[in-house]
Amino acid sequence: MAPATGTALLVLVAFVLPGFVALLVSERTHVVPVRNRSPFELLLLATYYSVICWGIIGLASWPFGLARDDLRRMYREESLGQLVGLGLLAILVVPAAVATAARLWQRSKKWRPGILKLLRTHEGHSIPTAWDELFRRRRPALVRAVLTDGRIVAGYYGSKSFPGYGQESQDLLLQRRWTLDAEHWFLKPAETSHGLWLSAGSIVSLELYDPPSGKPAITAPKKKERGHQPPPKAKEPTSPATEAH
Repeated sequence: MAPATGTALLVLVAFVLPGFVALLVSERTHVVPVRNRSPFELLLLATYYSVICWGIIGLASWPFGLARDDLRRMYREESLGQLVGLGLLAILVVPAAVATAARLWQRSKKWRPGILKLLRTHEGHSIPTAWDELFRRRRPALVRAVLTDGRIVAGYYGSKSFPGYGQESQDLLLQRRWTLDAEHWFLKPAETSHGLWLSAGSIVSLELYDPPSGKPAITAPKKKERGHQPPPKAKEPTSPATEAH
């Protein structure tokens, strides 16, 4: 039922606003934004964060014995500066802390795997696509890509590369382009190359190889070290599956 008074509307906004702040901070730090999300889905997600934020605020105020009469007294008697400070604490500080705790939890290499194992929950449930898992590893690699027009191109994936995340933005920016030999194996970095961008719709499959230790962007790996098999002809890409080596 829609709020019938201005006070009820203000209470509704005050309840949901911390959730929107927590969601915004999360999407700016570690959560991949989802495009074309409906207003209802956005409201549900913001409400979820708001429940967590107000739950934390309620638990934190419990030892101090705060009651509704105390809130009324603070509203009527306390200075404007104190009220603004409490409002910022509830609307900005606590939601930012919740988002930061979620980020630390996602990146935990010690506690998170152990707790998920104890709860018998697979870690992959939090990963939207295999594409995200592939580039979440953040390891340097030489990349060979088969494109929809049949071409095979290659490049170096390093610290200056950037993969798109989520189902809506699976494009790829490689740090430097590589030239290939007649068998479509890595030959050498392309001169004066400043990168290689592959749009999401142009990629059929990807192959990732460990770069040579010590000189990842200068010397091509030897075919014998990788057990290299020549790929199918460029005009007949047979499988869109991604191979990771």
